[in-house]
Amino acid sequence: MNDRLTVVEIFAVTVWPRATKLVCGAGLLALTACGDKVCAGIGLDRVVPTNATIAVGESVTPQYQTGGYCYGTAPTDADYHNADAGRWSTTDSTVVLLDQTTGKATGRRPGTAEIWPVDFRSLVLTVHVR
Repeated sequence: MNDRLTVVEIFAVTVWPRATKLVCGAGLLALTACGDKVCAGIGLDRVVPTNATIAVGESVTPQYQTGGYCYGTAPTDADYHNADAGRWSTTDSTVVLLDQTTGKATGRRPGTAEIWPVDFRSLVLTVHVR
């Protein structure tokens, strides 16, 4: 079995309909074991849920998740694990009251706001407050 990856491969991992993240695996740096084969590991990260509808006074708390899987297989929920996202931000603090430490968004008035981990702007939860 050849233990080297000789071709650079770029994979697009869709994390949100509006954002695509490119992940590159090259050389020995990205090799991982997947069962009995050696392959290029593909890094994953996401925020779940990506959409939520809440009433004024209700809350939703997104979870940042990271993980990885092997090229040639489709990622599953088991490939992710919860991780600390750091601080969270929002597009509209008049629509949601945001706890910047946990990401918990509480509806303040009807409207739509996006929230995301500050270090991962493309990973968005859209909150619709009714």
